[in-house]
Amino acid sequence: MNDCKKVSVLIPAYNAASYIASAIESVLAQDYKNIEIIVINDGSTDATAQILAPYLDRVTVVNKKQGGIGSARNLGHQHATGNYIAWLDADDIAYKHRISIQVAVLEALPSLVLACSDFSAFNQHGERFPFYSSNYYSQLKDTDCKHAFFNQLDDLTINNKTFRIYSDNILSELVFGNFIHPPTVMFRSELLPLVGTLNEDISSSVDWLYLTRLAKLGRFGYIDSELIDYRISDTQLSSVSSHPLKPLNVLRVYAEIVQQNEAAITSNPKRHSLFLAELQLSAANSMVEVDKLMSFKFLLKSLRGWWVRFQQLKVLLKIILPRWLLLAKRKVLD
Repeated sequence: MNDCKKVSVLIPAYNAASYIASAIESVLAQDYKNIEIIVINDGSTDATAQILAPYLDRVTVVNKKQGGIGSARNLGHQHATGNYIAWLDADDIAYKHRISIQVAVLEALPSLVLACSDFSAFNQHGERFPFYSSNYYSQLKDTDCKHAFFNQLDDLTINNKTFRIYSDNILSELVFGNFIHPPTVMFRSELLPLVGTLNEDISSSVDWLYLTRLAKLGRFGYIDSELIDYRISDTQLSSVSSHPLKPLNVLRVYAEIVQQNEAAITSNPKRHSLFLAELQLSAANSMVEVDKLMSFKFLLKSLRGWWVRFQQLKVLLKIILPRWLLLAKRKVLD
């Protein structure tokens, strides 16, 4: 394949000493060679810097104070010199053909602003889970992403293999929940001035907001193939168990999305009301052991979008019960 187009692979890293080498090695092993790797060390306090040291002749390392995923990606964008921007998380592994396939798709389909894909997952026990997107994203649990959200199909032959590419303008769906896996994303760097920067004031879920801005600019392409291995871990930023405030961040991000996409939101007021209630209930549940008063306030707000449901009664019970009884109940269940 012609490697004339340069790809900037951005890898934010915070305390990633245990796995950052695997992520870097997976990019160095790509069958597409015109790549620059930029690791943004987001104020790591572990041995991440030492692990990165042997790669300094092949990888650009940008060190910064800890600021979260938004500021890390923004800094990576500033240093990128490629025609395409590819995101990868420090604990994930890219398939060797990931970059070549995505470049081929974006070159063959110039109307696309972004190419993403499905992904496999693995855990610390060595278990593997193929085509994991429908397990990971609630929007995909009861539907087929390819047919529900993308109405155009193109078959492309890349490296003697045929890939199915689904594409569409998906903003009207994306505003009601993300189903694009950020570490699988590649987009055109020429769009950076148009889409602006990621929000740096919210510590998680800002990728979703950024993707809605990209979706305003054109069609997204979904490659019906696994292009990365996603690491399942309780310590990662997407885990609510280790980051109980994450649902609050999701609510803040959704408020930004509503403000920036008024037409898409107001065209479906019932869906907005139900989705907001779902987010508020999730926030109430996550805050039970942190701040019961705040939890109760979110629970009351969720009643505006729903009649009383079983999930709301469960959260109310958690709020009423003393903390020691909740902990005892959890130990019994564990």
